[in-house]
Amino acid sequence: MSLHYLNGFSIGLSLFAGTCLLSACGSDDESSNDGADNTVVIPTAPIAITTSNSAKVAVQAIDAEDQSDQGASQLNNLAPSNSTSIQPAATTNCVSGTMTTPDDVNGIGTYRFDSCNLVYVTLNGNVVVTGTGNISGDTFDGALSYNAFTITFFSNSVIETDVVFNGTINHSWSTSGNIITANKNGSLLRITNGDSGMELRNFNFDASLDNNSQLAQSDFNFTLNSTELGGSVSAETIQTLRKYTAASYPHSGTVVVTGANNSSVQI
Repeated sequence: MSLHYLNGFSIGLSLFAGTCLLSACGSDDESSNDGADNTVVIPTAPIAITTSNSAKVAVQAIDAEDQSDQGASQLNNLAPSNSTSIQPAATTNCVSGTMTTPDDVNGIGTYRFDSCNLVYVTLNGNVVVTGTGNISGDTFDGALSYNAFTITFFSNSVIETDVVFNGTINHSWSTSGNIITANKNGSLLRITNGDSGMELRNFNFDASLDNNSQLAQSDFNFTLNSTELGGSVSAETIQTLRKYTAASYPHSGTVVVTGANNSSVQI
């Protein structure tokens, strides 16, 4: 188990792939610009879901969960408890730049990144981990707080995109026998890339995995504000999504995405 607790049985990733929430798009009359990246205007007015945009809305909404996990997946690999080469309370040289780990063997505390190049990404900024348990162990109950935490992705040594995280995600997971249960929730997570961005507001994701059968289940609800969509939609599971980890798609479950005037698309 780890911070990236949905990795390998993420319903969102298996439903749709290849579409990024963070591409340039228009705006709306109402917008949000709170957070350290407040030059990016993210529209918040509900949009109408129509036959012409329903497929795009569905992809963007489902992909939001995977976008929110990017920061946690990077941090998990660098936790002192998950690597014999990374020690607590130490400044470690990356390929170039440095990272400083918290003074705690369970990975609780502040991670500082100064142009920390890991070949495939470069990390900058701080992530504060609070809570109890071990962020790379079987049990954890706490939160990750991002303050202008930036992931720079590379493709063939060329900078592809800078993704900036602001906000807090509450994380918890536990293991009982062969069953892993996990939750992440929060009031606001803001992710931007240049002039594009998205916000997850009032979000809650529940997941479980049976290590024997490899059956994964997921329920969620959230509001998504997005420059790509030009406004806001809400999404929720009305029937639990179920899939086996080896499968490409869920074999059962239903998601409804709702926009302005109760317009909706069902997945």
